[in-house]
Amino acid sequence: MESDVLPLRPIAAAHALSPATPAPESDLLARKSRLPVAAVRLRLETYDEGGRLSEALHLQWREASDVLEEAAIEFWSESIPGIDPERSASLGATMLELLRRKHTTPVDTVWVEELTAAARELYAQGLQMPVYIVGMNRHMDLVIAGMRRKFADRPDLCRRLCDAHRLTKVFELEILLAQIAWIDNDISIATRTAQGVDFHAAVRGVVEEGSVRSARLRSTMKAASRFARATEEKATTVAAAADEAAHRMCGAGSTAAEILAALRDAAMQIERSSLIAASAVVEASDAETMSNELTGQAGDIASVVSVIGQIATRTRLLSINAAIEAAHAGAAGRGFSVVAQEVKLLAELAASSTDDIAARIDTVQTAARRTVAANAAIRAGMDKVNVAATRIVEVLQAQIVTVGTIAASLDGTAAIAQSMVSTGANMREDAAIAAASIDRLERDAAFVEIGLRDLDRSTSEFVNDVSKVHLPGLRAE
Repeated sequence: MESDVLPLRPIAAAHALSPATPAPESDLLARKSRLPVAAVRLRLETYDEGGRLSEALHLQWREASDVLEEAAIEFWSESIPGIDPERSASLGATMLELLRRKHTTPVDTVWVEELTAAARELYAQGLQMPVYIVGMNRHMDLVIAGMRRKFADRPDLCRRLCDAHRLTKVFELEILLAQIAWIDNDISIATRTAQGVDFHAAVRGVVEEGSVRSARLRSTMKAASRFARATEEKATTVAAAADEAAHRMCGAGSTAAEILAALRDAAMQIERSSLIAASAVVEASDAETMSNELTGQAGDIASVVSVIGQIATRTRLLSINAAIEAAHAGAAGRGFSVVAQEVKLLAELAASSTDDIAARIDTVQTAARRTVAANAAIRAGMDKVNVAATRIVEVLQAQIVTVGTIAASLDGTAAIAQSMVSTGANMREDAAIAAASIDRLERDAAFVEIGLRDLDRSTSEFVNDVSKVHLPGLRAE
């Protein structure tokens, strides 16, 4: 299999020019660039078909080598735009040596390589092609003018030489332009390759950074998903607990309302009891007064009974005396004795009744005194009961206020618990939505990571393909 680059044949030392200053990278690429073998062969087969190019070159050198050399010396001695004069002189010597070799050596691949070497040197020296083409046209005018002077008496030969010179110049110019185009192509490929490498490196950096960030994002999304699902579970638990608390609060509120009603009823009962106790105190006081009055009246009766007793005693004594006197009177006093005996019996009966009444009065007085003492104790107890009832009512009123506050708080707490139930349900729904969104983000992050890897691979393939693309119109065949 043949190489795409032709081997170099040693040429004149004057041809191997070295730049005065180190050539930039594009100059180095220009000096290394070579026309493909297939392109060289195509030009040889086309331009030297039937040996016409070789014949034209040899004819010119054989008949007018002096004209060719004089025109080349005159041309390269002039100042060439864009090239330093010293470099122009050195380049002129190289081109003069090339002029001799291309007219005296076989037209083959080496011959083409020497022309392309000159093109590479011109490119490296920075000579602009429009300037070179204008100069080439100037050089061709010098050659044709010299041939017309030399062969003025031989017009047919002059015409043949001029045609041959034009033909060779056209072929040389095309080969030179082809090499220049190929240099541009190689530099373009090298530039695109370098840029592609940089671009691929940049893309790979972005891809790697994106992959790292995507991995971090996926890890974060997994953690966030776990957190969201845990939040959903906790929200469910909170909602259930809040619902249970709401039910309990409602029950406690009902109980508090019942307690409040019972306390109010108890307060009313105690207030009524206090009123009854106060009434009992009044009645006990009245009873005590009546007992005291009864004791006084019993004392008065006792005084009367005592007087009656004294009268009965005296009456009995009088009846005894009357009986004695009746006995002394005999028969005359017998009737008086009977009366005296009856009076004695009545006196004894009165005395007995008086004693009984006195005993009963004493019993009544004793009972009255006990009643007074009992009523005093009852009144004192009722006063204490009344004071205690008043305190109990005050405590119950305070408890009523407290229980009312508790009931209101329980109602508010129940409302808050109901709100917590609703909030917990909303949190559960939001957490579920967030978890689903995070799952989608995690999947998207995975797709992005895959896409980044595909981008890296596609970029590598793109850079590789771009580095193989030739400039329009150039083919290796």
